[in-house]
Amino acid sequence: MEIFVVRHGLSEGNEKMIFQGHLDFPLADKGRNQAEHLGKYFNQINQKFDRILSSPLKRAKETTEIIARQLEMPPEIEFEDAFKEFNIGALEGVKSTEVLENYPTYYERPPSAWLDFSEFGGESFEEMQKRVDSVMHKYVNDDDLLSDKKLLIVSHGGAMRGIIRNLLQIETGFMFIRVENCCHFKLNYVMTRGHLRRYVEYIMPLTSLIVDGAPYRFTHSEDFRAKSVS
Repeated sequence: MEIFVVRHGLSEGNEKMIFQGHLDFPLADKGRNQAEHLGKYFNQINQKFDRILSSPLKRAKETTEIIARQLEMPPEIEFEDAFKEFNIGALEGVKSTEVLENYPTYYERPPSAWLDFSEFGGESFEEMQKRVDSVMHKYVNDDDLLSDKKLLIVSHGGAMRGIIRNLLQIETGFMFIRVENCCHFKLNYVMTRGHLRRYVEYIMPLTSLIVDGAPYRFTHSEDFRAKSVS
C-alpha cells in the first residue's frame, strides 16, 4: 500500500501569518499554483489513487479539488472531519505577532508543548491524536498494508502529525516534522524477513526546490513497532 499525506497549499491565512485552526480561509493564488503543480506531477508520473480523502476546511478542500482535476479518472473525493486542523481556541484568528504580545505563555513553553492548545480553550495534541485514531481504521487496516492500494490524504500541518504518527504506529512522543505548504509524505510498507517495514519519504513542495528535474526528497525507513508474521 502507498499512502500520500499532503498539506494544503498556502492559504490567505498563511499569507497574513494568522493562527487559523478551524477558521475557513481559502487558498491564496500561490497555494492554488502549488496544488496545480502537485496534481500535474502526480499525473506526469501516472500516479493513480483508489481513494482521495480530505479535510472539509476550504484550504484543504480546494487543494484536493485542484489536484484531482489534474488526474485521469480520479475517484470521488471523500471528506473527513477528523482530518481538520487543531481547534486552537482563543488563538484562532490571531496574528503570530499578536500571539507573542497577548499570549506570551505560548512561546514560553518547550517545543514539545507547541501543539497543545488546551491552555487556550482548544485541543491538546492527545485529543487531536484521539480523533484521528478513531477514524483511521476506516481507511487503512492491517490487511491493506501489503496490498497495491493507493491512498491520498489532504490535511493540515498540525493534524498531519497525528495522521503520520498513526500510520507509523508511533505511540508516544512529539514529532518534529518540517511541514511546508503543499509538501507531502509518501509511506509504503514492505515485508522483510517476517517483519513489516515502514518507509517514509518527505517530498518538498514542487514550487520550492527542483533537483535535476525532480522534487527534493528525504527518505527514511525504520521498523516502527515491527510486526512479526508467522
